[in-house]
Amino acid sequence: MAQALADEGVEVDFHEMPRGFFALNRLPATVLAKRIIHLHWINDLIGHAVWPQRSLLRWIKLVCLGLDIVLLRLRGHLVVWTVHNLVSHESQNVQAELSARRMVARTCSRMVLHSESARRTVEGRFGMRFGSKAVVIRHGNYDGCYASDAASLAALQARLGHDGSCINLLFFGAVRRYKGVIQLIQAFSSTDNPSIRLTIAGNPNEADLREAIVAAGKADPRISLVLEFIPDQAVSSYFALADVVIIPFERTLTSGSAVLALTMGKATLLPQEARIFDLVDDRSSLFFADMADLQGVLSKLDKQDLSRRGAHARVLADALAWSGIAKALKRVYA
Repeated sequence: MAQALADEGVEVDFHEMPRGFFALNRLPATVLAKRIIHLHWINDLIGHAVWPQRSLLRWIKLVCLGLDIVLLRLRGHLVVWTVHNLVSHESQNVQAELSARRMVARTCSRMVLHSESARRTVEGRFGMRFGSKAVVIRHGNYDGCYASDAASLAALQARLGHDGSCINLLFFGAVRRYKGVIQLIQAFSSTDNPSIRLTIAGNPNEADLREAIVAAGKADPRISLVLEFIPDQAVSSYFALADVVIIPFERTLTSGSAVLALTMGKATLLPQEARIFDLVDDRSSLFFADMADLQGVLSKLDKQDLSRRGAHARVLADALAWSGIAKALKRVYA
Protein backbone atom coordinates (compact mmCIF):
# COMPACT_ATOMS: atom_id res chain seq x y z
CA MET A 1 0.00 0.00 0.00
CA ALA A 2 2.80 2.39 0.93
CA GLN A 3 4.59 1.81 -2.35
CA ALA A 4 1.43 2.27 -4.39
CA LEU A 5 0.67 5.51 -2.53
CA ALA A 6 4.22 6.71 -3.15
CA ASP A 7 3.67 6.06 -6.85
CA GLU A 8 0.69 8.43 -6.57
CA GLY A 9 2.85 11.12 -5.01
CA VAL A 10 1.85 10.54 -1.39
CA GLU A 11 4.72 10.64 1.11
CA VAL A 12 4.30 7.73 3.55
CA ASP A 13 6.02 7.05 6.87
CA PHE A 14 5.33 4.43 9.53
CA HIS A 15 5.06 4.60 13.29
CA GLU A 16 4.06 2.12 15.97
CA MET A 17 0.54 2.53 17.33
CA PRO A 18 0.87 4.70 20.46
CA ARG A 19 -0.48 3.71 23.88
CA GLY A 20 -2.00 5.47 26.86
CA PHE A 21 -3.75 8.77 27.61
CA PHE A 22 -3.77 11.26 24.72
CA ALA A 23 -1.30 9.01 22.90
CA LEU A 24 -1.97 10.49 19.46
CA ASN A 25 -1.21 14.02 20.58
CA ARG A 26 1.99 12.79 22.19
CA LEU A 27 3.33 11.35 18.95
CA PRO A 28 6.80 12.59 17.94
CA ALA A 29 7.01 15.92 16.13
CA THR A 30 8.22 14.12 13.00
CA VAL A 31 4.95 12.20 12.90
CA LEU A 32 2.75 15.16 13.77
CA ALA A 33 4.38 17.08 10.92
CA LYS A 34 2.28 14.88 8.62
CA ARG A 35 -1.23 16.06 7.81
CA ILE A 36 -2.80 12.60 7.65
CA ILE A 37 -2.71 10.06 10.46
CA HIS A 38 -3.94 6.70 9.11
CA LEU A 39 -4.82 4.21 11.86
CA HIS A 40 -4.96 0.48 11.22
CA TRP A 41 -4.87 -2.13 14.01
CA ILE A 42 -5.94 0.00 16.97
CA ASN A 43 -5.70 -2.50 19.85
CA ASP A 44 -2.84 -0.61 21.51
CA LEU A 45 -4.51 2.77 21.07
CA ILE A 46 -7.79 1.76 22.71
CA GLY A 47 -6.38 -0.69 25.27
CA HIS A 48 -6.41 1.78 28.16
CA ALA A 49 -10.14 2.37 27.62
CA VAL A 50 -10.99 -1.33 27.46
CA TRP A 51 -9.23 -3.05 30.35
CA PRO A 52 -10.40 -1.13 33.49
CA GLN A 53 -12.88 -3.19 35.51
CA ARG A 54 -14.61 -0.20 37.13
CA SER A 55 -17.21 1.31 34.83
CA LEU A 56 -16.54 4.92 35.93
CA LEU A 57 -12.81 4.66 35.19
CA ARG A 58 -13.56 3.01 31.85
CA TRP A 59 -15.97 5.83 30.96
CA ILE A 60 -13.37 8.50 31.83
CA LYS A 61 -10.76 6.78 29.69
CA LEU A 62 -13.28 6.41 26.86
CA VAL A 63 -13.92 10.15 26.90
CA CYS A 64 -10.18 10.79 26.89
CA LEU A 65 -9.82 8.52 23.86
CA GLY A 66 -12.40 10.59 21.96
CA LEU A 67 -10.82 13.88 23.06
CA ASP A 68 -7.43 12.64 21.88
CA ILE A 69 -8.74 12.22 18.34
CA VAL A 70 -10.78 15.44 18.41
CA LEU A 71 -7.76 17.47 19.56
CA LEU A 72 -5.65 15.96 16.82
CA ARG A 73 -8.24 17.02 14.25
CA LEU A 74 -8.41 20.53 15.75
CA ARG A 75 -4.65 20.73 15.19
CA GLY A 76 -5.32 20.31 11.47
CA HIS A 77 -4.87 16.55 11.02
CA LEU A 78 -7.05 14.18 9.06
CA VAL A 79 -7.55 10.98 11.10
CA VAL A 80 -8.39 7.99 8.88
CA TRP A 81 -9.23 4.58 10.35
CA THR A 82 -9.21 1.33 8.36
CA VAL A 83 -11.59 -1.00 10.20
CA HIS A 84 -10.08 -4.48 9.90
CA ASN A 85 -12.30 -6.25 12.45
CA LEU A 86 -15.18 -5.69 14.84
CA VAL A 87 -13.08 -6.50 17.90
CA SER A 88 -9.61 -7.95 18.42
CA HIS A 89 -9.31 -11.66 17.66
CA GLU A 90 -8.97 -12.74 21.28
CA SER A 91 -10.88 -9.96 22.99
CA GLN A 92 -11.45 -10.44 26.73
CA ASN A 93 -14.18 -7.79 26.96
CA VAL A 94 -16.17 -7.54 23.74
CA GLN A 95 -18.68 -4.91 24.93
CA ALA A 96 -16.00 -2.60 26.32
CA GLU A 97 -13.99 -2.93 23.14
CA LEU A 98 -17.04 -2.20 21.00
CA SER A 99 -17.60 0.97 23.03
CA ALA A 100 -14.03 2.09 22.42
CA ARG A 101 -14.30 1.39 18.71
CA ARG A 102 -17.59 3.31 18.53
CA MET A 103 -15.76 6.27 20.04
CA VAL A 104 -13.06 6.08 17.38
CA ALA A 105 -15.75 5.85 14.70
CA ARG A 106 -17.57 8.92 16.07
CA THR A 107 -14.48 11.10 16.33
CA CYS A 108 -12.26 10.14 13.37
CA SER A 109 -12.38 12.05 10.08
CA ARG A 110 -12.92 9.16 7.67
CA MET A 111 -13.27 5.37 7.80
CA VAL A 112 -12.19 2.71 5.32
CA LEU A 113 -13.81 -0.74 5.17
CA HIS A 114 -12.94 -3.54 2.79
CA SER A 115 -16.46 -4.55 1.69
CA GLU A 116 -20.06 -3.39 1.70
CA SER A 117 -20.97 -6.40 3.84
CA ALA A 118 -18.34 -5.36 6.38
CA ARG A 119 -19.76 -1.83 6.41
CA ARG A 120 -23.28 -3.09 7.09
CA THR A 121 -22.02 -5.42 9.82
CA VAL A 122 -20.04 -2.71 11.60
CA GLU A 123 -22.89 -0.21 11.35
CA GLY A 124 -25.24 -2.80 12.84
CA ARG A 125 -22.97 -3.68 15.77
CA PHE A 126 -21.99 -0.06 16.42
CA GLY A 127 -25.63 1.07 16.22
CA MET A 128 -24.80 4.00 13.96
CA ARG A 129 -24.79 5.00 10.31
CA PHE A 130 -21.50 6.19 8.88
CA GLY A 131 -22.86 8.00 5.81
CA SER A 132 -20.20 9.76 3.76
CA LYS A 133 -17.63 9.34 6.54
CA ALA A 134 -17.03 5.73 5.45
CA VAL A 135 -15.79 4.45 2.11
CA VAL A 136 -15.32 0.89 0.84
CA ILE A 137 -11.86 0.17 -0.58
CA ARG A 138 -10.80 -3.41 -1.20
CA HIS A 139 -7.82 -5.20 0.33
CA GLY A 140 -5.08 -5.40 -2.30
CA ASN A 141 -3.49 -8.58 -3.64
CA TYR A 142 0.01 -9.91 -2.98
CA ASP A 143 1.41 -9.71 -6.50
CA GLY A 144 5.19 -9.36 -6.40
CA CYS A 145 5.51 -10.21 -2.71
CA TYR A 146 6.51 -13.88 -2.92
CA ALA A 147 8.81 -15.04 -5.70
CA SER A 148 8.68 -18.65 -6.90
CA ASP A 149 11.72 -20.82 -6.30
CA ALA A 150 12.09 -24.15 -8.13
CA ALA A 151 14.69 -25.47 -5.68
CA SER A 152 12.52 -24.60 -2.68
CA LEU A 153 9.51 -26.23 -4.32
CA ALA A 154 11.42 -29.47 -5.01
CA ALA A 155 12.75 -29.58 -1.45
CA LEU A 156 9.30 -29.02 0.03
CA GLN A 157 7.76 -31.63 -2.23
CA ALA A 158 10.31 -34.15 -1.01
CA ARG A 159 9.82 -33.13 2.61
CA LEU A 160 6.05 -33.52 2.50
CA GLY A 161 6.01 -36.50 0.15
CA HIS A 162 3.50 -34.93 -2.23
CA ASP A 163 3.66 -36.47 -5.68
CA GLY A 164 0.77 -34.54 -7.23
CA SER A 165 -1.66 -37.45 -7.37
CA CYS A 166 -3.53 -36.57 -4.19
CA ILE A 167 -5.65 -33.53 -3.39
CA ASN A 168 -3.56 -31.30 -1.15
CA LEU A 169 -5.24 -29.00 1.36
CA LEU A 170 -3.25 -26.17 2.89
CA PHE A 171 -3.77 -24.25 6.11
CA PHE A 172 -1.23 -21.43 6.02
CA GLY A 173 -0.29 -18.61 8.35
CA ALA A 174 -0.01 -17.77 12.02
CA VAL A 175 -1.60 -20.57 14.03
CA ARG A 176 -3.98 -19.16 16.63
CA ARG A 177 -6.54 -20.95 18.77
CA TYR A 178 -9.45 -18.87 17.43
CA LYS A 179 -8.74 -20.07 13.90
CA GLY A 180 -10.07 -23.53 14.73
CA VAL A 181 -7.05 -25.59 13.71
CA ILE A 182 -7.78 -28.37 16.22
CA GLN A 183 -11.36 -28.61 14.96
CA LEU A 184 -10.05 -28.68 11.39
CA ILE A 185 -7.76 -31.62 12.17
CA GLN A 186 -10.60 -33.48 13.85
CA ALA A 187 -12.95 -32.92 10.90
CA PHE A 188 -10.25 -33.96 8.45
CA SER A 189 -9.36 -37.11 10.38
CA SER A 190 -13.04 -38.08 10.50
CA THR A 191 -13.09 -38.13 6.70
CA ASP A 192 -12.06 -41.46 5.21
CA ASN A 193 -11.13 -40.05 1.78
CA PRO A 194 -7.72 -41.66 1.09
CA SER A 195 -6.87 -39.24 -1.73
CA ILE A 196 -6.67 -36.07 0.36
CA ARG A 197 -3.75 -34.64 2.31
CA LEU A 198 -3.62 -31.75 4.79
CA THR A 199 -0.62 -29.52 5.43
CA ILE A 200 -0.66 -27.10 8.36
CA ALA A 201 2.13 -24.56 7.90
CA GLY A 202 2.65 -21.82 10.45
CA ASN A 203 3.94 -21.03 13.91
CA PRO A 204 1.59 -21.56 16.91
CA ASN A 205 1.69 -18.73 19.44
CA GLU A 206 1.15 -20.99 22.46
CA ALA A 207 3.15 -24.02 23.59
CA ASP A 208 0.04 -25.91 24.70
CA LEU A 209 -1.64 -25.19 21.36
CA ARG A 210 1.37 -26.63 19.56
CA GLU A 211 1.22 -29.75 21.73
CA ALA A 212 -2.50 -30.14 21.08
CA ILE A 213 -2.00 -29.85 17.31
CA VAL A 214 0.82 -32.39 17.34
CA ALA A 215 -1.27 -34.80 19.41
CA ALA A 216 -4.33 -34.36 17.18
CA GLY A 217 -2.36 -34.81 13.97
CA LYS A 218 -0.17 -37.70 15.09
CA ALA A 219 -2.80 -40.37 14.47
CA ASP A 220 -3.42 -39.46 10.81
CA PRO A 221 -0.56 -40.08 8.34
CA ARG A 222 -2.32 -37.90 5.77
CA ILE A 223 -1.54 -34.81 7.87
CA SER A 224 1.77 -32.94 7.56
CA LEU A 225 2.68 -30.45 10.30
CA VAL A 226 5.18 -27.68 9.62
CA LEU A 227 4.78 -25.76 12.87
CA GLU A 228 7.33 -23.03 12.29
CA PHE A 229 7.61 -19.57 10.81
CA ILE A 230 7.53 -19.83 7.03
CA PRO A 231 10.11 -17.48 5.43
CA ASP A 232 9.02 -15.32 2.51
CA GLN A 233 11.12 -17.26 -0.01
CA ALA A 234 9.24 -20.49 0.83
CA VAL A 235 5.67 -19.14 0.75
CA SER A 236 5.01 -19.67 -2.95
CA SER A 237 6.18 -23.30 -2.72
CA TYR A 238 3.51 -24.20 -0.17
CA PHE A 239 0.83 -22.71 -2.38
CA ALA A 240 2.24 -24.33 -5.51
CA LEU A 241 1.73 -27.76 -3.93
CA ALA A 242 -1.80 -26.97 -2.73
CA ASP A 243 -5.01 -27.68 -4.61
CA VAL A 244 -7.16 -25.79 -2.13
CA VAL A 245 -6.49 -23.42 0.78
CA ILE A 246 -8.65 -23.94 3.84
CA ILE A 247 -9.44 -21.13 6.27
CA PRO A 248 -11.56 -22.78 8.98
CA PHE A 249 -12.46 -19.68 10.96
CA GLU A 250 -11.58 -15.99 10.93
CA ARG A 251 -13.40 -13.57 13.26
CA THR A 252 -12.64 -10.59 11.09
CA LEU A 253 -14.09 -8.35 8.38
CA THR A 254 -11.52 -9.25 5.76
CA SER A 255 -8.93 -11.97 5.30
CA GLY A 256 -5.36 -11.53 4.18
CA SER A 257 -5.17 -15.33 3.99
CA ALA A 258 -8.03 -15.43 1.49
CA VAL A 259 -6.47 -12.62 -0.57
CA LEU A 260 -3.16 -14.49 -0.61
CA ALA A 261 -4.92 -17.65 -1.84
CA LEU A 262 -6.58 -15.67 -4.64
CA THR A 263 -3.23 -14.14 -5.57
CA MET A 264 -1.70 -17.61 -5.79
CA GLY A 265 -4.59 -18.78 -7.98
CA LYS A 266 -5.92 -21.31 -5.50
CA ALA A 267 -9.43 -22.42 -4.64
CA THR A 268 -10.50 -21.72 -1.08
CA LEU A 269 -12.54 -23.70 1.42
CA LEU A 270 -14.23 -21.30 3.83
CA PRO A 271 -16.96 -21.08 6.48
CA GLN A 272 -20.22 -19.51 5.35
CA GLU A 273 -19.44 -16.47 7.53
CA ALA A 274 -16.55 -15.64 5.19
CA ARG A 275 -19.04 -14.37 2.62
CA ILE A 276 -18.84 -11.11 4.58
CA PHE A 277 -15.53 -10.49 2.80
CA ASP A 278 -17.38 -9.89 -0.54
CA LEU A 279 -14.11 -11.25 -1.84
CA VAL A 280 -14.71 -14.79 -3.04
CA ASP A 281 -17.70 -16.36 -4.76
CA ASP A 282 -19.18 -19.77 -5.54
CA ARG A 283 -16.96 -20.12 -8.61
CA SER A 284 -13.72 -19.69 -6.66
CA SER A 285 -14.64 -21.22 -3.31
CA LEU A 286 -16.40 -23.99 -1.48
CA PHE A 287 -18.25 -23.14 1.74
CA PHE A 288 -19.24 -25.13 4.82
CA ALA A 289 -21.75 -24.37 7.56
CA ASP A 290 -19.99 -26.15 10.43
CA MET A 291 -17.38 -28.81 11.07
CA ALA A 292 -19.85 -31.63 10.39
CA ASP A 293 -20.65 -30.05 7.03
CA LEU A 294 -16.93 -29.67 6.37
CA GLN A 295 -16.53 -33.44 6.57
CA GLY A 296 -19.04 -33.85 3.76
CA VAL A 297 -17.31 -31.24 1.61
CA LEU A 298 -13.92 -32.91 2.14
CA SER A 299 -15.27 -36.29 1.06
CA LYS A 300 -16.40 -34.87 -2.31
CA LEU A 301 -13.36 -32.81 -3.34
CA ASP A 302 -12.40 -33.13 -7.00
CA LYS A 303 -8.96 -32.13 -8.27
CA GLN A 304 -10.15 -30.83 -11.66
CA ASP A 305 -12.96 -28.84 -10.07
CA LEU A 306 -10.48 -27.25 -7.66
CA SER A 307 -8.20 -26.35 -10.57
CA ARG A 308 -11.05 -24.53 -12.33
CA ARG A 309 -11.90 -22.69 -9.11
CA GLY A 310 -8.26 -21.69 -8.72
CA ALA A 311 -8.19 -20.20 -12.21
CA HIS A 312 -11.24 -18.09 -11.37
CA ALA A 313 -9.64 -17.08 -8.07
CA ARG A 314 -6.74 -15.58 -10.00
CA VAL A 315 -9.21 -13.56 -12.09
CA LEU A 316 -10.65 -12.16 -8.87
CA ALA A 317 -7.15 -11.29 -7.66
CA ASP A 318 -6.52 -9.25 -10.83
CA ALA A 319 -9.24 -6.83 -9.69
CA LEU A 320 -7.32 -6.15 -6.46
CA ALA A 321 -4.35 -4.29 -7.94
CA TRP A 322 -2.82 -1.77 -5.54
CA SER A 323 -2.61 0.97 -8.14
CA GLY A 324 -6.39 1.43 -8.14
CA ILE A 325 -6.58 1.09 -4.37
CA ALA A 326 -3.94 3.80 -3.91
CA LYS A 327 -5.91 6.17 -6.14
CA ALA A 328 -9.01 5.57 -4.02
CA LEU A 329 -7.09 6.16 -0.79
CA LYS A 330 -5.59 9.35 -2.20
CA ARG A 331 -9.12 10.63 -2.86
CA VAL A 332 -9.99 9.90 0.78
CA TYR A 333 -6.90 11.80 1.93
CA ALA A 334 -7.81 14.74 -0.32
